[in-house]
Amino acid sequence: MSVKIESWGYGWKYEKGRLPDWEEPPSDLELDVRIITDPWGHHLLGATHNGLEKEVQDYVLEHAEAQAFVEEAVNFAKKADDDITIAFVCHWGRHRSVSCAEETFRRLKDEGIDVTMEHLTLRYADGCMPEYEAGYVGREGISVA
Repeated sequence: MSVKIESWGYGWKYEKGRLPDWEEPPSDLELDVRIITDPWGHHLLGATHNGLEKEVQDYVLEHAEAQAFVEEAVNFAKKADDDITIAFVCHWGRHRSVSCAEETFRRLKDEGIDVTMEHLTLRYADGCMPEYEAGYVGREGISVA
């Protein structure tokens, strides 16, 4: 059994000029994390930052709702018998979905579960990816599509 974690944003389906072929990918569990307070408006964490950064993750994960989403994903993965895909989705896929996906990845990896992760829309986030270009592959094979 393996787990694939994805993060992406619902808003891209309306950006047909920038992503004309975008379609929401299928998943076994899709978690809409837009209820979590968006760091976008935070004066230190907003427009030029993203959920790959520790400060953003700390801000997002201090919310009880974020912890509940991560816990739901971890429990879902632990009960799975077959390969599964878990998606965390927010508005643009920059902060909240990425932070929750990263934390879920860490927890599942610590449990010894075979897990991969992909941030599907992060590279399209203007100003949020200063050093991450298309094709960026970070630690343990985590990729930005």
